[in-house]
Amino acid sequence: MSGRHLFFLSDFGLGDPYVGLMKARALAEGFGGTMVDLSHGIPPGDVPRGVAMLEDCLPWLPAGAVVCAVVDPGVGGARAALAARAGGMAFVGPDNGLLTPVLRQADCTVRAIDPERLGLPMPSATFHGRDVFAPIAARIAAGLLSVDDTGPAPSSEPVLLDLPLPVPCEGGGLELTVLYVDGFGNAALNLRSDALPRNAGVEFHLGGRPLGSLQRTYGDVAPGQPLVYVNSFGRIEVAVRGGSAARELPLPPGATIVMKTAGTGE
Repeated sequence: MSGRHLFFLSDFGLGDPYVGLMKARALAEGFGGTMVDLSHGIPPGDVPRGVAMLEDCLPWLPAGAVVCAVVDPGVGGARAALAARAGGMAFVGPDNGLLTPVLRQADCTVRAIDPERLGLPMPSATFHGRDVFAPIAARIAAGLLSVDDTGPAPSSEPVLLDLPLPVPCEGGGLELTVLYVDGFGNAALNLRSDALPRNAGVEFHLGGRPLGSLQRTYGDVAPGQPLVYVNSFGRIEVAVRGGSAARELPLPPGATIVMKTAGTGE
């Protein structure tokens, strides 16, 4: 089983040795497969951003993937460490809502990791990514440990974190929220393409500024112009061709966009 893929997702960044040390620990535990970085650019402590990123990535992960997800502002506190199995994949991470997209799956099995039972040394109070999550994920990926054997069932229901939902507007339409901004300054909203109205066009507005109807890709507008489109994860997203929607419109996380049915004002 050493050939299973081990994926990492964190808010550690790449300027410090934290990511490298998680991978070093995985190697020390006997993992000899492929290690893949989904992202280490989640803003520090931004658990909702981690939830959205994990949700977006899940459909693209291969069968048998093991994911080590660490966005853990409560490290060293009372929160549990979890291992979960769902959809033919395994996951480890803190019990702070980060694993919500996994825990909501109908076939999910979850355990509370017991480091002492598993023979792990006393972990640092501030780096469970290296001392708990990476070694457990590596053992699972190497076929040395099953999720069921990582510990008992949690003593309480795991934390679930709901991302903001679209809000109906007075007079019709929906108020959408920017969930996150990517490295290009594109602003991803809390609506997926499969939730768009059927058989009706839509128009988008930022305050009093019309952003137009849904476009297919960046080249559908002139350089410097904003556009709304479906991004590669199926989310509605706002961009500026050749620029940054987050900076130029501006559209930081938490900002709102109004979507109305085209031509009706609703």
